[in-house]
Amino acid sequence: MYKGDKSSMLEVLLDYLEQCIHGGMDDGGPPDGGRWSGGEVFNLTDRNKHLSTGDQQDAAEFTGHILDELMELKEFTFESNDSFSRIGKSGKGIKTMSASNGPGKGAAGKGAAGKTTVNMFRTLFQGRIISALPNNKTYSEPFNILMLYMNGNKDSLEELIENTLETNNSKIDVLPPVLLIQLQRTVYDPHTFCISKNTAPIVLPQLLTINQEWLTDACMAHWDVELLERHSYALKGLVCHYGNFNDGHYTAYAKRGADWFACDDMIISPQVTSKEQYDWQHNSCLLLYEQQFVRPVNPITSIATSQPLPYIFRT
Repeated sequence: MYKGDKSSMLEVLLDYLEQCIHGGMDDGGPPDGGRWSGGEVFNLTDRNKHLSTGDQQDAAEFTGHILDELMELKEFTFESNDSFSRIGKSGKGIKTMSASNGPGKGAAGKGAAGKTTVNMFRTLFQGRIISALPNNKTYSEPFNILMLYMNGNKDSLEELIENTLETNNSKIDVLPPVLLIQLQRTVYDPHTFCISKNTAPIVLPQLLTINQEWLTDACMAHWDVELLERHSYALKGLVCHYGNFNDGHYTAYAKRGADWFACDDMIISPQVTSKEQYDWQHNSCLLLYEQQFVRPVNPITSIATSQPLPYIFRT
């Protein structure tokens, strides 16, 4: 478990990376030449240099900055002529998909000799939303964190996703293996011109079921929707903000196996009380869900050997 610096909002992300990143690299590997830890990954970013005691950072915004940097690091980018695989309709449940998300700065694109350049973090965390515009036009936008706007009612997470997509006339075109969700809890009062924190409860499922109504036809063509709905996404971590809009404290919670750990700055608590889990409904602001039936397998080794990033069926 990473017992990181002064930003507990990173604990969930870094602990997840520590669980899924293995092995060494031919160049630029960790100091001991062995396993990358979440902390060592974070230390490669410029954002690490700007942490100091008393820093006030929005959890989702800060995590977004970290992901943006990791998606540009050459240490986690590899070239491959091949495609990677995800669960689909062909063969024994495996459908081959292109690793490219299209050309552009930092995106997966064509490298030397026609090879596809792929960043491990972009493959793990980046999804894509398509929104309908007037005159039968569409707008496609990648996301690393899916932002959901809360209202004053008690909602389920599924209802929030559905309402947000309907409001923006959008659908999900690419489902990432790791889904980060921001719960936007800020409320503006037009009468007082003040912004406050929305503490309305939200039901957080341990398993998030993907509704095919949320997906584009192209996205559904890549997945066995029945399989997707059956296995869903599992909650692996979350960040809670305790306090009001102007002040407060972040505590992160990471799941290892069947156990939850509370990460409060430098203090890691192996027991999470039922009251804490109840309070998640009112204070959660950043969620980490992982696809249940696919997972990264030795991604660092894959990068070092220029092999495609593999995914396997989780039984």
